[in-house]
Amino acid sequence: MKSADMKTKQLIVPAKYILGAIADSPNTKYPMSVSVLVWNGGASYQISNREELMNLCAIRDVYQSSLMRLGKKDGRFIVELRKDARLTVHRDTLPERRHMETLVKQQAYELFSNMYT
Repeated sequence: MKSADMKTKQLIVPAKYILGAIADSPNTKYPMSVSVLVWNGGASYQISNREELMNLCAIRDVYQSSLMRLGKKDGRFIVELRKDARLTVHRDTLPERRHMETLVKQQAYELFSNMYT
């Protein structure tokens, strides 16, 4: 039996790194939406400025989360975070990273810049 040729891979992107990349980007427009899904519910935040976005990382549920989805609508970012989440990307994105690897800060910034700049 022939093995399948995979076109995607899943990466674990810690929330603190991707939120930092968004906050540091000059292209970020506010307000933006951040949704955090946890086992017993979740919360949605409307972020008005960079300071609020960085303060969001101090919340335990956010700090322990990973990026599930990152999108842009009308020029504003929509971020969905969840504990133990994995982001599915094309396999040629960050070619040095393998399936199911956790990104470090510099790699998360690189991923963000490849996707949205």
